[in-house]
Amino acid sequence: MHHKDGHAEPYSQDDRRLRDIDDSVKRLAESEAMYRLIADNMTDMVRIVDTHGRSIYASPSHTERLGFTPEQCVDQQLLLKNIHPDDMETVVREFRTMIASKRPHNVQFRLARSDGRYLVLDEHGTPILGDDGEIKYILVVARDVTRRKMAEQTLRESEALYRFVAENMTDLLGIVDKKGTIRYASPSHSNVLGFDGVAMRGTSAFDYVYPDDADAVRMRFAEMVETRANRQMRFRFRHADGRPIHVDCLATPVLGEDGALDRIVVVSRDVTQVVAEIAERRRMERALQVSEERYRRLVELSPIAISVLKDETFAYVNPAGMKLTGAERPDDIIGTSPIDWVHPDDRALAEKLLDSIEADGASPAEEYKIVRKDGKEVDISAMAIYDPRDRSVQIVSEDITNRKRMERALSESEELNRRLIELSPQAIVYHSDFKFRYVNPAAVSLFGARVAGELVGRSIFRFIHPDDCDAVRTRLERVYAETYMPPPAEQRIVRPDGAVIDVEAIVASVPFGGTHAGLTLLRDITERKKAEEAKKRAARRIRESEELHDQLQTSLDRFSHDLLGVMKESEMERRFLIEVRRVMNASDVCLVEADRNRDMLLRRGSLDLWKRMADAIRAHDIVHLPVCGIIDTPDGYFLKIGERRGKSCLLCVGSEPPNGRHAPRAVWLKTISRYVGVLYDNFRVIEDLSNELEQLASRQVAPSWLLRLLFSLSEHERKHLSQDLHDAALQEQIIWYRKLDQLSTDPSVPPDVREQLQPITQGLLDVIYQIRITCNELRPPLLIEEGLVTSLEALFEFMQMRTDYAIEFEASGFRHTLSDELLTGLYRIVQELLANATKHSKATRVAITLHSHPDRIQLTYEDNGVGANLDEADHSFRSMGVFGMKERVRSMDGTMEWHSSPNEGLSIYISVPAALSDGPVNLHEGY
Repeated sequence: MHHKDGHAEPYSQDDRRLRDIDDSVKRLAESEAMYRLIADNMTDMVRIVDTHGRSIYASPSHTERLGFTPEQCVDQQLLLKNIHPDDMETVVREFRTMIASKRPHNVQFRLARSDGRYLVLDEHGTPILGDDGEIKYILVVARDVTRRKMAEQTLRESEALYRFVAENMTDLLGIVDKKGTIRYASPSHSNVLGFDGVAMRGTSAFDYVYPDDADAVRMRFAEMVETRANRQMRFRFRHADGRPIHVDCLATPVLGEDGALDRIVVVSRDVTQVVAEIAERRRMERALQVSEERYRRLVELSPIAISVLKDETFAYVNPAGMKLTGAERPDDIIGTSPIDWVHPDDRALAEKLLDSIEADGASPAEEYKIVRKDGKEVDISAMAIYDPRDRSVQIVSEDITNRKRMERALSESEELNRRLIELSPQAIVYHSDFKFRYVNPAAVSLFGARVAGELVGRSIFRFIHPDDCDAVRTRLERVYAETYMPPPAEQRIVRPDGAVIDVEAIVASVPFGGTHAGLTLLRDITERKKAEEAKKRAARRIRESEELHDQLQTSLDRFSHDLLGVMKESEMERRFLIEVRRVMNASDVCLVEADRNRDMLLRRGSLDLWKRMADAIRAHDIVHLPVCGIIDTPDGYFLKIGERRGKSCLLCVGSEPPNGRHAPRAVWLKTISRYVGVLYDNFRVIEDLSNELEQLASRQVAPSWLLRLLFSLSEHERKHLSQDLHDAALQEQIIWYRKLDQLSTDPSVPPDVREQLQPITQGLLDVIYQIRITCNELRPPLLIEEGLVTSLEALFEFMQMRTDYAIEFEASGFRHTLSDELLTGLYRIVQELLANATKHSKATRVAITLHSHPDRIQLTYEDNGVGANLDEADHSFRSMGVFGMKERVRSMDGTMEWHSSPNEGLSIYISVPAALSDGPVNLHEGY
């Protein structure tokens, strides 16, 4: 060093300071090298950044952990870009807080590796201050805690799943410590015991045991705590109202990591009903000993299998024993040895007990497996009692297959709970933050994925129909925010292939990460929705056609009722055309006769319509046209009703023919046309017979055989008419009634529509009932099969529901077996007598007696009605139908007498031969 004047100065104190500084720099460099060596070899990631976050140094562990090059590890923009978007705000906020406070900070966030996979880092930052008190740089140490966080998350999710299953069990599930204090009680405790599961926590489990069983349960519990082995017990819990509840209990100790007893899982099942049934069976067994007769009866009626052995073979087996072994007849088991029925694995035990039964007097209940006659294996519990009086052995057996199955189910319940969700046919989705966290195989299939990995971690809104996203988001936000279970809702999901599926979703909140996640059960209702739409369309069609059906039914009923007393073709045709014009909405209707040469004659109706359709009708082969086949023409349509005196009778209608939409009108038209065709045939037969009768009457009184023929023809036509009504109109009504009834009870149909359908359904049922009554009156059911007395009793029972007078019937003296003609004739006479009583007598009591004489049958009728003046009997009795009855009686070669006076009632005495003199009339031969 030199002074200002240029003179040199010897080594001074400044030189010594310089040497000290050089030494300090060397020591600092050595210290930095040592710390850099430590940082370079740490497994944690060490980084030095400035106050702007720019990296000054990044340890090599960054490259190993993050997969970036050393140059990329100090790139501030790259690291910030790879921070998870949801965590960016937290990281920036914590960094700024540390800069402002100059204090260390801790922050946990997610950082993406070079391969895109996120790591969870626990980062600790320490500000390094300079001499001026300001931050020179920041030392950051980051530790990878990804595995730990994933394990914690998996544990919480697993616990949530198992808690969901546990809280929906019907059995009682509880967790207690080794002192018996309750740590958890499932909600099912409220249903079974009447105690709230949450309120039970912290209390002693022994407080809920029935007092009489408390000591035994405490002792078994202590043994289990000491041995750490599973225990099965049957004892009684105390219900909240004080009554005992019998349970089968399985207690399973759970050990901690140190091998010490941590907790005890207790599963209990309510077997009160089972115990009651067992107690009832025991009471019945004691009652069997009262007397020998009572013993035999109770054994036969016992639901428990009871058998008796003589000389080591079955001598008796009650019905329950036959059912247990699958025997169809007593011979299938009588004479066989019980060892023959025991499963090979249990035969040694059974043989040993049978050998010792005589010496011991009885054997305790033992469990065996037997092989039924059909090869099916059944578990039974059997006990034997030796009777020294007749050296027989009585065996009582009980089917315990279900109980054994329940025991096996209890032992397998833990595995079942684990696999319950995996094997569930219902799609189950566990989700949080609107992302899939877990999906079972059924959900993978429902969402159209190949494996669960295609769904887990992805947003659920990628699979929700856009129109449903807002509603789903609103529901799930509340599910995530609180413990909430919204009602089931319908929504649509969109598969990757574009297919849209309607589902019903049930969502429940479950704990997740300190907040709530969602567990959703999904059910595919696509087909149900399609069916609902189809039902709605069907309901609309039914509503549109309800008035039409009512009109058609009313029309058939009115037409058939009006023609009961019509005997002229002209009147029948007039009413027929009126009905067709009304129902088919046609202004022009006519009836036409056509012969084989296509010459036509207008019988009745519109002349103008006949002229317009004549050429179209002649273009067809009228003779071979199908009866009631509707044929369309430019001016309307026509159909062939039938043949009349060798000519075809045609109905012409000047409107559009009924198509598929109006099929009921077509059925109605065909039905009423068949009815008219039958009436044409009847009129022709009646006309022919009338002419013949007029010829006979001009010479003599009609013989009885002719009357029988006429009545047989009448019954024949009644039969055909009844059959036509039953096979056509009635069956159509029943079909429509069933369709209406299904819709009126279908919950998918709107309630207001169901209310409107109910009265329509009832009205249709009334029409069906009226048609059935008409068919029964035309042809009495089972008259020939059941006989006269039974058929009359059924007739009286039916009439009593429709009339105000009481009917007294006496037939104890009737013994004859009647021919078909006599059966029908007497039945029709009684029908007419009751019809007269209903219309004219004003009686309150009617007495009918049927009695057999050696060669005759006596039928007596008496009532207490207004009676009649015999001086004016001819006119009165004709109006009362007595003339028709007299003719029917005469057709059976019988006699008829009546006695009456005003206000003195009416008495009629009818006597007919037990057998007709010239035999029954063959309808087909007479015809």
